[in-house]
Amino acid sequence: KANGKLNVQYQAQVHGNEPAGGEGALAMVKKLSGSYGDKVLQNLNVYVIPRLNPDGSQRNKRTVTATNMDMNRDYLLMKSVETKNAQYIAQIFEPTLMIDSHEYNAGTDLSTDLFGDVLISPGFHTFNTDQFRETSIAMTQGVFDAMAEQNLTYTYYSSDLNSKSAYIGRNYASSKGVLFFLLETRGIDYGSNVYGRRVVSHLVSATQLMDYAYENHQQLMDLVAQEQAHIVEMGTTYDTSNKIALSTTTSKHPEYNLSVTKFYTDTGKSFTSTVAVTIYDVLSRSRVAPTAYVIPAGENWNDAILELMDPHGISYTKIPA
Repeated sequence: KANGKLNVQYQAQVHGNEPAGGEGALAMVKKLSGSYGDKVLQNLNVYVIPRLNPDGSQRNKRTVTATNMDMNRDYLLMKSVETKNAQYIAQIFEPTLMIDSHEYNAGTDLSTDLFGDVLISPGFHTFNTDQFRETSIAMTQGVFDAMAEQNLTYTYYSSDLNSKSAYIGRNYASSKGVLFFLLETRGIDYGSNVYGRRVVSHLVSATQLMDYAYENHQQLMDLVAQEQAHIVEMGTTYDTSNKIALSTTTSKHPEYNLSVTKFYTDTGKSFTSTVAVTIYDVLSRSRVAPTAYVIPAGENWNDAILELMDPHGISYTKIPA
């Protein structure tokens, strides 16, 4: 971290039954060990966690084996040790960019067989700045362009540019001002079908994101530093205009609508469709952003609360009686 380069956290297989994400991460390790790494590692530090959920991966199981916990729904309560470890790693390296590789449920009916090779969701909250959101969308568009060059198909994840659930990885990261990209390929319950194509889709997408970071490393580091300063400022002074979203609704954004190619996996036939893009950006329930909490000392649950604060990076002090 001391060398001043942009740090990239590339993680995969938080769900053990999504294998192409983990394989794509290992393919990136191999790529970084060659001439590609000789180039991009001049401006980037890249650390890779190919299997965030090793027990689930070994058993082809979505959840963490010991606790039956879905790690990607555990970023607030952090009940699993794997989630806590992932967050400690992020605190140590302070990444500017996070890439998170998944696979979605393929199914066998036509409604689930029409999506693209890769589905992408950048993470951002209602309180993130416009510049942060626009940069995230521009980087996503760069991935779409790279996929098109390889004759691979793409779209936004669930046609939504972001999501509203703070306990999910991409939203947790953006709440800390980190650029985060969710990559999804069609793979759950899909066995080895088009496995190479799924792995390549992860590799092409992640390569484009790292290329962008390599070419714009200083701008992205400055952007994230500014975003984090903005978030800290929100919590410094009590201001009724600083709102934290408790629930949000969507609004249409035709300026981001995509004309995309989709294909039937059973026949290989493709067709063009327009995707109407929505964003969770309308507050339906909110509260004023807090500056601090006062927790009574000496209660039975006190230690549990302090144990939870550490992986979140929350500072605390005991006030004298």
